[in-house]
Amino acid sequence: MRLFSPAVMGLFATATLLLAGCSDVPTQPATLVTSETQAALKVASALPTLPELVAKAHASAALDEARTARLAHAQNSWQLAEVLGAGEQSDALRIQAYDEAVPALAPILSDDEIAVAQKRLLDWAALAGSIVQARALPGFTEALRQGKSLVQQGVQDRLAGDRVAALEKTLTAADVLAATTPRGVALSLTRAAELALAIAQRISPDRLSAEELQRAERLVRSAREALGDEDYERAIRRAYYARQLLTP
Repeated sequence: MRLFSPAVMGLFATATLLLAGCSDVPTQPATLVTSETQAALKVASALPTLPELVAKAHASAALDEARTARLAHAQNSWQLAEVLGAGEQSDALRIQAYDEAVPALAPILSDDEIAVAQKRLLDWAALAGSIVQARALPGFTEALRQGKSLVQQGVQDRLAGDRVAALEKTLTAADVLAATTPRGVALSLTRAAELALAIAQRISPDRLSAEELQRAERLVRSAREALGDEDYERAIRRAYYARQLLTP
């Protein structure tokens, strides 16, 4: 059974190939996306991050009050890191979340469940690495390399019987590889476009005409709305075009 359909590969390729032509004048791409393809893409790029494994633990075991509270606090820390985006503060929160969650999860999740999570990560890394043009996105290749390396180390830890180390590396790899999914790309580009817009409005408003600045504002707003709707292809397009307008 194939994990990823040709339609899913085609959609993600469309989004990433669009980003490869960074010197081009913005043009409206002709892309037809069916609801079935969007749903398949969402499933394909859903990685086993900490909240998913916490939910699995709740479903498979009767947790005592102390363990439940610890996992809830870990998940809250992880979610706050997601909101903050990349940076030292979010990195520290993720480490805190791992430190709290891993000792609580390791006795509950089986080796088979960890192995399934690791396979999902390697499958996604293989897919993303095969369809994204080299250097299409800043940091994309390095994220894939780092994520795959962490998973492979986690596999070795699992085979050696060190479930705690295996789980920690698997969770870390999932967060690294999340940046390579359509959601991760859309989120990163939208945040970058928002920052570029703020700079243009505050520091160099004279570089753009009033019409261009208004267009950039509409594009950034549309990208953020598309993120909320989980329409990551549209968010990528809007944020990409906004940055083209805003970046000298």
